[in-house]
Order: sequence, then structure tokens, then C-alpha cells
Amino acid sequence: MQQTSYASQSLTQAFNLTPEDIAANRSGVLSPKQQERFHAMLAQGQKSGLLAIGAVLLLTAGIVAWQFVTDGEMAQSLKTAFDQAPGVLIAGVGGSLLLFVIIGVISMLRMGNVKNRTLKVDSVSGKVKLNALKADGEAATVARMAGISTRTFVIQIGRTKIYTTEESQWTAFQNGGSYRVYYVKVSSMPMLISAEIV
Repeated sequence: MQQTSYASQSLTQAFNLTPEDIAANRSGVLSPKQQERFHAMLAQGQKSGLLAIGAVLLLTAGIVAWQFVTDGEMAQSLKTAFDQAPGVLIAGVGGSLLLFVIIGVISMLRMGNVKNRTLKVDSVSGKVKLNALKADGEAATVARMAGISTRTFVIQIGRTKIYTTEESQWTAFQNGGSYRVYYVKVSSMPMLISAEIV
């Protein structure tokens, strides 16, 4: 009983939960306070996403420029390809970068649309499996340049994976414990809202 009480207290503190929050989530909606927090998170996500797009473009330009300055293998390959078919090379590289930007902008617009509609809160119950994903290499470099966390935390129940970047929320769960977890889908990705012990 004492362990259950401690786990419940950990969740309450990690999510800054009130009885009104849980009651709203049980009804399938966000409480007014949660709406405020969630919209602020989405706004930050949009800003970070745009910074990430800029960071990728800057990093790509930097790598190519460095190769030309040092006369590296990539520079030699690019020069050869440019001499043979300049139009194809420009169209290929430009098209790839443009596609990346378009995908990023569409994601940003989707997040913007989420802010303008009533969000449905879903839930899943069962024993949780905890996992942490960490970006490395170029992905980690881009994340740091954009001010985004390089770690994503996963709470899995059955086949449902729910994500958060807040380590304090993730550590509030006990691996193998039974919970009802509430989440909202943003661009098809379940984002953690709150939880309670069952």
C-alpha cells in the first residue's frame, strides 16, 4: 500500500496533476490547465522544428563547403558529377532539400492545426514497459543546434507506444507496474498527458 501511495504521489508531482485534470482525462478531454500547457508545448515544438530544418540545411551546406575547401572525396565526386550532368545534379540535390523542407513545413502546419481544434484524450491500461531512445551522430547534432532534447522516453502498454521528452514524467512510472495512461495523438504520434495507477 505504501509503495502504491508513493507511486501515485510521484505521478501527481511529475504531471502536476489535480483531481480536475484526471476527471477531464477520464471524460476524454484535456482540462483547461492541460490545454494551456499542451498548446505551449506545441508552440515550442513548432519553433524547434523550424530550427531543426534550418540546422539540417546549414549542416549540409557546411559539410559540402568543407569538402570543397579540403578537396575531399565528396568534392571530387561532386565535381565529376557536375561536369558530366550539372542539371541533373542541381535538380537532384535541390529537389531532395526542397522535399525535406516541404515535409518539415507540413508537419509544422499539422501541429498548428492541432492547436485550433478540440483534442481527444485516449487511454490505454495495463503493465508498462519503459524505454528510452537517444539520438546520435548527425541527428544528435541537429537536435542540439535546434535546442531539442536528444532523448525521447517511451511508455509502452501492449502494442501502444506513448512518447514524452520529459524525463521526470518517465521516471515517475515503475517498470512492470499497472497504469492507465492518457495521451493525445499529434500527427499520429501518441503524446503523454497523464496517468494513474490501476
